[in-house]
Amino acid sequence: MIYLEVEMSEETTVGRDELVIPGLETVLGLQLPAGLKFEVIGETHTLVITDAQPVRDRDFKTNDLLSWPSGDPKMVLVLIGDQEDGEPASFWVRGRYAAEARKKAYMAAGVRGVARGDVLTITRVQDIEIPGTKKGEESVFANGWEMSVVPAGVEPAAG
Repeated sequence: MIYLEVEMSEETTVGRDELVIPGLETVLGLQLPAGLKFEVIGETHTLVITDAQPVRDRDFKTNDLLSWPSGDPKMVLVLIGDQEDGEPASFWVRGRYAAEARKKAYMAAGVRGVARGDVLTITRVQDIEIPGTKKGEESVFANGWEMSVVPAGVEPAAG
């Protein structure tokens, strides 16, 4: 079994931000396949993992690169693989609800970390409104997720 190393690099990124081409799914030379589409609550996709990469996150409205208050870049884990129809796709594990769902799925499967060949089933289960924390601040919306994983090398349960 081959485990994918997913960690944050400590190397300086000065000047590398200019390599990000707005509007394209190319980040620092990594060509990402299109993201899975979850248009309605209850929609489910399966992704056979081929790679996982931490990628610098962007603001949805402005497309600006995001940073933490400390100035460190805000990163998001991108799972890359083949979807049900065999086409390449990606799933951005963005936000706490997606991160928690991924963590729970791997814990329930009794494995740690993402591995090439894992079969991840992802379902959009709800829309979540997160009210603004300051007066006049708009609410933001997040997706609620449920995930399950069949670890690489394990046969799926008959069902």
